[in-house]
Amino acid sequence: LARSTGRVIRFGDMRDDVRARVLRASEDVKKARNAALDGMIAENVLRIEARSKNMTTGRLLAEIKSTIAEPPAAEVTRVFELNRDSLASLSEAEAKKAVVDFLRRDTERKAVAAFIGELQTKYKATPGKNVNAPDLKPGDVVATIDGKPVTAREFEEAAAFDVYEIRADTAQILRDAAVEKLLDLLIRDESASLGIDGSELIARVTSDDPDVVMPPPEAKIGRLSAEQIETLRRWIAE
Repeated sequence: LARSTGRVIRFGDMRDDVRARVLRASEDVKKARNAALDGMIAENVLRIEARSKNMTTGRLLAEIKSTIAEPPAAEVTRVFELNRDSLASLSEAEAKKAVVDFLRRDTERKAVAAFIGELQTKYKATPGKNVNAPDLKPGDVVATIDGKPVTAREFEEAAAFDVYEIRADTAQILRDAAVEKLLDLLIRDESASLGIDGSELIARVTSDDPDVVMPPPEAKIGRLSAEQIETLRRWIAE
């Protein structure tokens, strides 16, 4: 991940929580890819159904939602009473409206999900090759909808953004952890060369005197942030 004065900073040198987060990211990517395929299939069957009725997908969904009745008053009251404390900042009328909106959204979500399930059966939407297969090729069929194949190439284009976000976040976590470790090594090496202890080290990294402050101005890596100083205090305590 990085090098400092001849020493290599490896993944195993990262904190336990950082390693766990990075390892978990691979599972997050798999889940995101599966969810992206589900979304792609849903969009396709909705588009096919809307086209068959000579309407837009938005209008089709609006028709489904228009059939949903308002939540029963008893259910609104029950949910309101269960969440009274979290709704305390609202007037009773505002709070009950928020509860009604929540219950309606939940009912709409379930109705749309059920409708999409019916459409998947109607248009024979079936899965193909696993989108997380290590040997997935651009021409592989990952799903078939209404007799038409969805290739891995099409899927990758649709899923790229969601997967990119997870990988970018993971890369940032690794970068920050590597910088933290690098600063640790640099400061420890410098303090060892100067023969100073932990308390003197903290005094120097928090000093405003350019002759004693660490890292020194000529290092051009900037002052340590409050968070980094707190991390350094933790390292010294350990």
